[in-house]
Amino acid sequence: MVSYATAKAEALGVAPPKGAMRRAERAVYLIFGCAFVPLAGLLWPPMAGGSPLRLGREIPIELAILVVATVTNVSAVRRLSRVADSLRARPA
Repeated sequence: MVSYATAKAEALGVAPPKGAMRRAERAVYLIFGCAFVPLAGLLWPPMAGGSPLRLGREIPIELAILVVATVTNVSAVRRLSRVADSLRARPA
């Protein structure tokens, strides 16, 4: 949605709004989340059983996905709101 909001602003002739979680930022968070999975595997051995809450090696990537999903959605809503405000402020 972040990329869509920027593309939509450009297509409508509005200056694209600035905000968090552009493509590079999302990639960095996810790469670091993936990179720390092996380290977490050394700190927390895998748990036996079918517990729905896994406190183990997947924590870094799960946290990275949670942060990316939350901040990206908030940023997309704010960007689309700014685009709509810019369009409303235009003379008819």
